[in-house]
Amino acid sequence: VVYIDDITWTPPQCTDCCDGTITITTHGGDGNIEVSTDNGSTFTSVSGTHIFTNMCGGINSVWVKDGSRF
Repeated sequence: VVYIDDITWTPPQCTDCCDGTITITTHGGDGNIEVSTDNGSTFTSVSGTHIFTNMCGGINSVWVKDGSRF
């Protein structure tokens, strides 16, 4: 089981800017923990706390999986 301890969103500074961030803190899981901020299209390996940069405004779905692929 992967646990998401915290998600913090810093919005972009303007409507058309993509300079926001999402900070995600995770623990647990089976093997590598991977996080997606683009509806599961791509995943990034994370450990503990990870900051995703260059985030645009709008709705962002955060997906998390571990080595068991769930």
